[in-house]
Amino acid sequence: MTELQARLDAMAHEMDQLRAQVSQIDDLRAENLRLSHQGEVLLLERERLRSMLARIGELAQRASEAGPAAAGEPVPNLGP
Repeated sequence: MTELQARLDAMAHEMDQLRAQVSQIDDLRAENLRLSHQGEVLLLERERLRSMLARIGELAQRASEAGPAAAGEPVPNLGP
């Protein structure tokens, strides 16, 4: 009977360890899901910022092509 009890105790201990591992896996899955959602939010924000920078670049290009008169500055007199 002692051998049987020892085996049962060992199995109970192993089951406790497995439960703890399953709990850790569940926690890791939840953290992974949270980080995945956070990553999606960051990707959307990055795309929004890239779009804004592209628009700023376009406006800067237009302003440099238009010259100083378009910016409200006096045009220098280049002579006859």
